[in-house]
Amino acid sequence: MGTQNNSMSLNLRWYGLCARKSLEVDMRAPLGWVAVGAILGAWTWPEVPLWFSTVAMAMGAAILRSQPTPTRSLWLCLFGLGLGGFAGHLQPAAPAFRSPMIGRVLSTSGQSAMVRTDTGKAWMRFGPGGPRQGEWISADVVPGRARPVLPGGWQSERRPRLAKALPVRVRSWVGQSVDAEETTNAEGLLYAPILKALATGDRGEVPSPQLTLLRNTGTIHLLAISGLHVGMVAAGGAFIGWLLSRPMVLFGWVVLARLGPALGALLSAGTYGSLVGWPVSTQRAAWMIAAGATATVVGRGVSPWQLIGIAALAVVLQDPSAVASLGFLMSFGAVAALIGWMPWATAWLRPSHPWLLRRIGQSLAATLAATLGTLPVTAWVFQQVAPSAPLANLIAVPLFAGIAVPMSLLGHHINAPYLLTIADRAVEWTMTWLTWVDWGTVSVAVGPIGATLLAATIFASSRPKIALLLGVIAFFPPHHTSKFEVIFPDVGQGSSVLISFPDGKKWLVDGGPPGSALCQWLRRSGVRELDAVFLSHPDIDHIGGLSQVIDGIKVHRLWVPRRPKVDERRFHNLWRDAHQKGIPSGVFGNAHGSNDNNEGLVIRTRLGAHSFLLMGDLGADPESRMVDRLSHFSVVQVGHHGSKTSSSIDFIQRTAPVYAVIQAGKNNRYGHPAAEVVERWSPQTVLRTDMLGTLRFQSDGKNLKTEHWSPTTGWASVSRQLP
Repeated sequence: MGTQNNSMSLNLRWYGLCARKSLEVDMRAPLGWVAVGAILGAWTWPEVPLWFSTVAMAMGAAILRSQPTPTRSLWLCLFGLGLGGFAGHLQPAAPAFRSPMIGRVLSTSGQSAMVRTDTGKAWMRFGPGGPRQGEWISADVVPGRARPVLPGGWQSERRPRLAKALPVRVRSWVGQSVDAEETTNAEGLLYAPILKALATGDRGEVPSPQLTLLRNTGTIHLLAISGLHVGMVAAGGAFIGWLLSRPMVLFGWVVLARLGPALGALLSAGTYGSLVGWPVSTQRAAWMIAAGATATVVGRGVSPWQLIGIAALAVVLQDPSAVASLGFLMSFGAVAALIGWMPWATAWLRPSHPWLLRRIGQSLAATLAATLGTLPVTAWVFQQVAPSAPLANLIAVPLFAGIAVPMSLLGHHINAPYLLTIADRAVEWTMTWLTWVDWGTVSVAVGPIGATLLAATIFASSRPKIALLLGVIAFFPPHHTSKFEVIFPDVGQGSSVLISFPDGKKWLVDGGPPGSALCQWLRRSGVRELDAVFLSHPDIDHIGGLSQVIDGIKVHRLWVPRRPKVDERRFHNLWRDAHQKGIPSGVFGNAHGSNDNNEGLVIRTRLGAHSFLLMGDLGADPESRMVDRLSHFSVVQVGHHGSKTSSSIDFIQRTAPVYAVIQAGKNNRYGHPAAEVVERWSPQTVLRTDMLGTLRFQSDGKNLKTEHWSPTTGWASVSRQLP
């Protein structure tokens, strides 16, 4: 990408996304390879000692000079690996716990935020309506608790660990906006909250229906402060700089004239980044613009891979924990896919084609490439893809990027209501268009291995057939022979059990507490159908996740202990949703609801010599009535999470299990399981999900294989020497 004589060539051609020839990740972009190593080093530094990172960096640097070009990439990666690990080890230690905590929000992720205090970093978990990036806050906090992670799930706790941040939970907080004065000139407009989000990055006031529409059409990125917004702002600044530098051309000062567009782009991008709090996507775009502008000023070409490598290195060295943020992965993934796949996707376009056709083709290609770049995260973490995204973005991007963003920025910060009116009208047209093309979302799900394969397709633009093969394998992995398997997922303070039979049938017993984690785990595990779903009783920690399961997975039958009562809204909604989806619902038993715990369903299943007994929340009284009809079991699910009201001596002696499973949340407020109950079952027999994580039992009818899964161990055999 050479420098043109005319300084107006700065119009973001150095962004690298409109190149006509394929640019591979090669030795023209050595910093790209260093960045790859740095990302790996920043991700793994807690598992490797400081001396290893130092040696890796030194070896990579020392051997680079003596190696031929084809193998330099390996040593560049090794150098980056040491560099990223070294940066991680240099992070300041976590602060001591205290309350309140005062600091500045460095980054946000969902309902959590990284906050820098005067003594170190804290990872604060808020409720709905938390602070925005860049805001100063004072928070009343209590010690945080790690949330359970199901097998193959995204580990949100990885980032505070990489940052050496203290995890805390916020009870209340107050904040001082980074803006010196809150501007209210957008009030009264139809889409005032969206205009505020575009101007300041604060989208906390955007109504939920509007957010849902943006998600369903794959245009939610327009609301986030992304590289698109920064690029538009930088392009405007570059144009102003170009105009101001024209007199220099008249005097023959061509080199100085190049500084005008470069400085204009840098100043405008930097100002915008400061206003919105510098999220990762803004940092990435600003660093790429800075590197490209510098190359243009000195009259040198630069590979887009070099630009993205510089940006990744800058972000990682400033904050190594950023590599564990979804924003980092999606932002850099989208740009990498644009760099790699745009030339291939637009190769069929010719200058002889009509202008409109070329623009439509480029827009569709850009949307598809960006979707591919974010697909590893969306399929793994969010499990939703919007099929109408290419068509929706075709109109939404020009209206937002060309009109709404610049008009809302200028109108908000120079107090120009008429500009905000123009921006509001552009957003209105956009939302009308999105309503027409809202086709909903398609559920797609992959695990970590599938996400890795999808990530590999981003960099396989020179081998489209291999990329297609990787994508097919990611979504349709080789089928494994079904086994008799009983899994007790670590759903926290709640209960859920997945039973898989040798003939391929699957049962789900209970759905744990509210949330989508269970449904997402089932889909990640390849469970596309459930032959039966059993609700042992309608307590919140057993019924909470079933609505998402009913909605996201094909269910053939729902069994409940009784019909819902008038005041049981959650139970009633589950019953209604199942009926609307055509799922037969049956009442199993004659419970009256006078005591749901003791009237719940009990399930017994067996294959060959091994049998399982699932007790739900039954207490000691119903246990005593069952004793005469029970015998030895291989595995017993301890009733009521191991509370004092369950597990009588007679019941324990009668069932005499090899393992007694207790599902409970870590440090739960109920004190489950009770110490005397654990002692009664014998600590050598008890397996607890709050200590071991998800538990899995597999049997061929003769042998019983027992494993547990946690984010730190993965799947590992359960030892008889239990903690």
